[in-house]
Amino acid sequence: ARRPVFVHCRLGRNRAGIMTAMYRVARQGWEPERAYAEGRRFGLAPWNLLTRWIVTRKTPRMFASALAGS
Repeated sequence: ARRPVFVHCRLGRNRAGIMTAMYRVARQGWEPERAYAEGRRFGLAPWNLLTRWIVTRKTPRMFASALAGS
């Protein structure tokens, strides 16, 4: 159950990286900036400001109530 997982996006347009970062924030309790920085180290595009906004702003708000109940 606790083994490495390979996440891949066929076209390489940040989808796998952003989902991984969102998982880190929503389920593992990472700070959004830390999750975004990890994504950048592994290939998230720096020019995609929407990606940064989703990870650092949207994800914490989207999952705040769900996390409070778990």
